Amino acid sequence: MHEFTFRQLLIAPYVETVRDGVGSVMTSYSRWNGVKLHGHRYLLSDVLKGQLGFDRFVVSDWAGIDRLHAGYKEAIALAMNAGLDMAMLLNGPGQPNSYRDFVRFMGELVREGRVPQARMDEAVRRILRIKMRLGCEKGRCLQSICSPMWTELSTAPWPGNVSGNL
Repeated sequence: MHEFTFRQLLIAPYVETVRDGVGSVMTSYSRWNGVKLHGHRYLLSDVLKGQLGFDRFVVSDWAGIDRLHAGYKEAIALAMNAGLDMAMLLNGPGQPNSYRDFVRFMGELVREGRVPQARMDEAVRRILRIKMRLGCEKGRCLQSICSPMWTELSTAPWPGNVSGNL
């Protein structure tokens, strides 16, 4: 599909939605011009975040990162560098591509310089911005939605700190 048609048919509805303050956008398993959306930097970063001014977060579809590359670490790098901010992960401990693998690989990718610390700071900032708008910084989030996996992830050591304003 040519970009003009793509913008007229598929991007146009996002303009109003972004302007109205939607909190997140979920990528899909689709492709555009042969590139899977979970790893499509042009659409996620250049168009959605840049041209449309979307300042909230982009979340993966369920295990969508896993479909980018046979190597999980490489798939994470592709998705994060494309502009994905939050990943919905398929598996728990002891299974391939678990959230523990994600945290370990993410730390390695940042230390190796393959995912810039600034990109991680941006992702965290976007997620925290929504949490703050929902009142989570004041303890008003529903505790019932927190799972043991989230507790483990949210308290895990992370390579670096978030800097700057939310």
